[in-house]
Amino acid sequence: MHAIEVKANSEVKLCPASEIIGALQNILASSQPIIPDIEIPYSRTRFNSNTNLSGSESVIGQEQSTGTIITECQQQLDAVLHEISDLDIVMDKIEHLRQQLMEKRDRITQSMTLHKGLSSALPRFPTEVLCQIFVYCLPETDYPEMSPELAPILLTRICWRWREIAVGMPSLWRRLSVDVRSRKHQLAAGFCYDLWLKRSRGRPLSLAIRYRDSDETKVRSLLQPYMKQVSSIVFPNATVYQFLALNLPALQELAIENIYCDDAQSIVRLPYTLRSLRLKGGYGLNFQQSYSSNPIWAQLTNLEISVNNAYTFLRLLPLCLNLSSAMLILPPYDNDVQPDLDPCMHTKLQSLSISRCYNVTFPHSYSYLFNGLSLPNLRVLHWDAYGTWPHEEFKAFLARSNCPLERLTFGRKAMRVETVEYIALIPSLEIAVESNLLG
Repeated sequence: MHAIEVKANSEVKLCPASEIIGALQNILASSQPIIPDIEIPYSRTRFNSNTNLSGSESVIGQEQSTGTIITECQQQLDAVLHEISDLDIVMDKIEHLRQQLMEKRDRITQSMTLHKGLSSALPRFPTEVLCQIFVYCLPETDYPEMSPELAPILLTRICWRWREIAVGMPSLWRRLSVDVRSRKHQLAAGFCYDLWLKRSRGRPLSLAIRYRDSDETKVRSLLQPYMKQVSSIVFPNATVYQFLALNLPALQELAIENIYCDDAQSIVRLPYTLRSLRLKGGYGLNFQQSYSSNPIWAQLTNLEISVNNAYTFLRLLPLCLNLSSAMLILPPYDNDVQPDLDPCMHTKLQSLSISRCYNVTFPHSYSYLFNGLSLPNLRVLHWDAYGTWPHEEFKAFLARSNCPLERLTFGRKAMRVETVEYIALIPSLEIAVESNLLG
């Protein structure tokens, strides 16, 4: 038998059970254990009745002494005991491996039983239950891409009943990310996108549209049958002023992620149904571009906007009479001189977020902003801008506003001493700095 060395400190190599079993089978099939003959000459001659004493003594004298024979037997016995011990260790490990395989067998059997029960139960599920399940299967994104590997298309590929139910659920087909920039996507836009949108059956649509300027005709052709359904639309790239003149009577949310001057001038043509507006990118809008006479501002409840300086925001805010949430993005460069303004009071704004595009510091912008604000109903403030935090101006803002501020979040480091002072002013205030709760 091959000796098997067991080393306690040797490195353990992880192998699949099938490899270990295969290796053992190969060793046993290709190897024949050698069991040495432990008989000695004395053991054969001592008890031979036909051998006289003088013959026995002759044999003993010729071969070896009795002591030598005993020593040899002891060595053979020790070797056999060592091999038996090694074999016991190997058998214990094999038994452990067998136990693991049996447990794996039981888990697989249990899983098969559960899935067989599920597969037999799913066809009997009421349609209403499957509809709820399908809703939870949708991708967790506002604008899912059209993919056969994702719901809702994936649901139509399971079985005929699932396809009927999924196609008949308009709520599954209300959101879509459209990309017509490549030839492949242009071909898809002519049929697949249109088929998807038809399944919405008149429900409000939320769309994200990626295109190049040369794709304007294709995008217009795609949107034309669904003008009255579009309630939310996002333009992540390219100029969009051509589409702002479209008749979208149900539009409530508009986002332009990379705004240009022509886009800003087209805001005046937006429908009065708009409630949420996001304008980002570039160096921000100035007050002239924002068209202060535009009645659209008064309809907004949510505004995310890049402006050229704090002055523009302070001039724009009073026009947004119904605004409850605002995100202000300051540009990488700012005007050093800004005219003085009386504090702008806005009684409906409850959430304000302030950030800056790049790591360029203009401390006076933040001071100017807080000195020009009075927000008596502000509950949440998030600050993620570069530069020095205007501590004194912010304290004055809190005192002037006398607002029920509930949460103050810093996206960047803030001084603990400052946060303690704010909590002293508003004991119930919750302050977070980079997800670390301070109070």
